[in-house]
Amino acid sequence: MKRLPILFIIAALVCIEFSLPLNAREKRVDQLPNGGVDRCANCHVSAGGGGPRNPFGEAVLNGFLNGGQFGDVNWVVGLAHLDSDNDGFMNGEELQDLNAEWMMGDPAPGNPALVSNPGEIGSIPNGDGALFTLNFTDMTPHIGQLLELRLVDVETGMEVNSTFRPAVPAATFKVALYGLQETRAYFADFYADLNGNGQYDPPPVDHAWRIEIPAVEGPVEENFTHNTNFTDIRWGQIVGVDSFNESEGPVLHANYPNPVYGATNIAFELQSAADVRIEIFDARGQIVSVVMDGYLDAGHHSRIWDLRAASDAARVKPGIYFYRLKAGAREVVRTMIVVE
Repeated sequence: MKRLPILFIIAALVCIEFSLPLNAREKRVDQLPNGGVDRCANCHVSAGGGGPRNPFGEAVLNGFLNGGQFGDVNWVVGLAHLDSDNDGFMNGEELQDLNAEWMMGDPAPGNPALVSNPGEIGSIPNGDGALFTLNFTDMTPHIGQLLELRLVDVETGMEVNSTFRPAVPAATFKVALYGLQETRAYFADFYADLNGNGQYDPPPVDHAWRIEIPAVEGPVEENFTHNTNFTDIRWGQIVGVDSFNESEGPVLHANYPNPVYGATNIAFELQSAADVRIEIFDARGQIVSVVMDGYLDAGHHSRIWDLRAASDAARVKPGIYFYRLKAGAREVVRTMIVVE
C-alpha cells in the first residue's frame, strides 16, 4: 500500500517532464508574426513539433529566447534580418514583418497568404514578376558590412525593386528578390559598405559592382565571386525618374549623422521654387514620417527628422529606411540606417 503514492509521484513527474517542452513549443506559435501559418514547423523539421530543429529553430534557440530553453521567443530586428535557411529571403520577409514591428497581441502583419517558412529552404515568398537570385562567394572581406542590391530597368533607368542585408553573414550566401519582367533587360547593382558609414560611396571607398541581365525569359540566377572590378553604380541618387538631368532638379545630400540615433539632419538644394515634401519610409514602402510638406524658394535648405517625436517614436525601429525628396515633378531617394 505504501508503494502506490511513490509510483503516483514518479508518474506525475514524468508527465511534467514531457509536458514542459510541449507547452514551450506551443506557446511560441503565438510569439512569431504569422506564426499560426506553419505553427511548429516554423522551428522544427517535423510539422507536429518536437525532434530536430530546422535552421530557423536553431537560430531562435541559440540567440533569441528570453529565459532559457523553455523561454519566450524574442522577435527582434536581429532575428528578422537573418536569412536562417539561406534561401535568399530574410526571416522577416518570409513572415511578413521585415523590421520586427509586430508585437504579441497585434493583428497578423502583412498578408498571411504570402507567408513562407523561414526554416525551410524550399519555401519562399511569392512576389510580382520573375525571381532574381544572386549567389555570393568569397565575400569574406565584407562580413559584417551592410550590403544593398537593386534591379534597374536598362531602358528606363528606373529601379524596380531593391533589398539589403544589414550585415554580410558569411563568405557564401544568397540574396533574392522579385521584379523582373519578360523581354526587359536589367542591371543588378549592389555594393558593400566598406567604410561603414551606412550609405553608398563610389569605389574604392565602398566596393560596388554591376551585373547585366539580358532580355528576361523567366527566373534568373547569377553567381558572383568577390573581385576588384568595381563600378560606380550611383546608388541612391535618382530613383523613379526618367531622363532626369540632375543639374536642373533638386539635390538631396546624405543625412548626418548616419547611422541615426535620436535625430538626423536632411539637407537639400532646390534649383527653383517648388512644393516640397520629404517622406521617410521603411523597407516595405510604408511611410513612417513626413518631415515637411510645403512651398520653398530656390536655394539650400535643411530639415531635422527627430525620431524621438511622439508621432514617430512608436513606428520607428532599428533597420534600413529611405528618405524621399519630392520637389514638383522630381523625386530623389537616399538611404539611412536607424540604430538603437
